[in-house]
Amino acid sequence: NHNYLPVNRRWIEWVHGHLDRAADPIVFNGNFPRGPGQPSSAEELRRNLAAYRAAGVKFVVGPPGVDVFAANGAAQSGTRLAYEDAVMRIYELANPAPYFGSLSGSCAIQASERTMARLECSQPDSIIRRELYSPGWRAEVNGREASVEPYDEAFQAIAAPAGISEVRFRYSPPHSRWAWLAAALGLLAL
Repeated sequence: NHNYLPVNRRWIEWVHGHLDRAADPIVFNGNFPRGPGQPSSAEELRRNLAAYRAAGVKFVVGPPGVDVFAANGAAQSGTRLAYEDAVMRIYELANPAPYFGSLSGSCAIQASERTMARLECSQPDSIIRRELYSPGWRAEVNGREASVEPYDEAFQAIAAPAGISEVRFRYSPPHSRWAWLAAALGLLAL
């Protein structure tokens, strides 16, 4: 979900194309008012459940006393009620895609954190990271710079060699060096 500005255009386009065609571009949280004739958030969730899983979504939070999977039945959609109280219902989706994944399945991945993973690949492969692709992301494989490419329009992919590797990701906004220089000059001027 998101409820902030600015929102990355790539993310909004991916949400509209894969998760919810009627989602508000600023507030995507499941309860934003819809226009006449637009599907409800629950209808879009049920229609696009496979895309939610592909994005790595494991839990869905819904309103209390309302089964957001009622049209299909929770058991049929591969979900289970994980928690319920007077404020919310939390459903667990079966088989969400992992944060780090191997495109062809030839790599075993152990992630120690969101920016670091150990790979053991039987052959060269692409590693998928379900983090929003944006210019400024950099990766290193075994200490060497690796190209971060878009995967499925919104996420990240890097090439991984056969064998054991360590992958590290880092982010620095584009043109941040110029911003630091401007800040230093401003500080100097003060």
